Amino acid sequence: MDKIYKLQVRLSQKNDADILEWLSQQANQSEAVRRALRAAISPNPSPTLGAIRSVVEAALEQKLANLATVSNATAPTTDDKNFTEDPELGAALDSMFD
Repeated sequence: MDKIYKLQVRLSQKNDADILEWLSQQANQSEAVRRALRAAISPNPSPTLGAIRSVVEAALEQKLANLATVSNATAPTTDDKNFTEDPELGAALDSMFD
């Protein structure tokens, strides 16, 4: 038979209001806490919007810095016959979803 462990946590209405609000919205609080803990210790957490923005922002800044004249530059589209994906940018974005 599987042994069950009980965990008690003290939360402050003042300091932990966000956690208490989140818990109140969970149908199964024990399962929600287990999922949150597993996500926190996971070696491959899901990429956040902030992390994706940082990668894209850094790549765009590098590309803009390399442009000789911004006024003549046009944004390529995937329909553009001259469009080629930057392999480093593609690899950085792909690694966030592994």
